[in-house]
Amino acid sequence: MLFVVFMQARLLVITNSKKYYKMENTKYNGWTNRSTWLINLWCEPHTTSDLDWIKEELEERSSDLANSESVCDKIMSDMLDLQAINWDELKEHVETEETCQA
Repeated sequence: MLFVVFMQARLLVITNSKKYYKMENTKYNGWTNRSTWLINLWCEPHTTSDLDWIKEELEERSSDLANSESVCDKIMSDMLDLQAINWDELKEHVETEETCQA
């Protein structure tokens, strides 16, 4: 019998009373995670100023959702994890792109 359980970045595999962990690749399409990848995919930042604006805009909109009277807005706010976005990786990517274009 084989049981597979996903636990954050590890995969727990249980086979006939034997347990072992296997590290999973936590990258998402080459990015730190899905949240970081989505910022690059949807926003396509070209400069660090773009990144600063995107970050501020997301924080403001998240705050608006959290302070809303609507229960649905509050739920959406709870579901957002802006801390998961790797802004340093995005900045490095933008700077690399700027260097390649120069």
